[in-house]
Amino acid sequence: MLQRLFILFLAFSPACLAKDAGVLPPVFNGWQLEKPALKTGTDAAVVDPVDSSVLKEYGFAGFESATYARNGRKMQVKAARFNDASGAYGAFSYYVQPQMQTEKIGDQGASNNKRVLFYRGNILVDVNLEQVTAMSAADLRALAEALPRPKGSGSALPTLPANIPKQS
Repeated sequence: MLQRLFILFLAFSPACLAKDAGVLPPVFNGWQLEKPALKTGTDAAVVDPVDSSVLKEYGFAGFESATYARNGRKMQVKAARFNDASGAYGAFSYYVQPQMQTEKIGDQGASNNKRVLFYRGNILVDVNLEQVTAMSAADLRALAEALPRPKGSGSALPTLPANIPKQS
């Protein structure tokens, strides 16, 4: 009996570890996660004290924030995880500012000088760069590729925006 229980525990422990695995990668494109700077939580009010109800409406599930460093430079990264991709898309459309320029980062991205906002799957990422370089966009595309993707229907995006007529 004890042996069966131990085998069952071993069989399910990788699944448990994967469920609790972090969202932000330890390294991407030479950027290293500064371990003491990693913060996690599930309280939407920590991410946005003013509009936490908006995050909850979109299915906010948790967040991570961290500092990455490379060659003496730093970037601050905040990642909000949602129950599905439509939540990340909704939060992205809520936070993107009209003056931001469209970026090809993740599923959809926008930037305003040193701030870059993008989502990939069910994760919304807000990055503040210490210094913008010619490689910044490529670095953030590598970060987007390193993020975990939702499984099944959690990766489906809403189709409504494609059906709304453009303003003339």
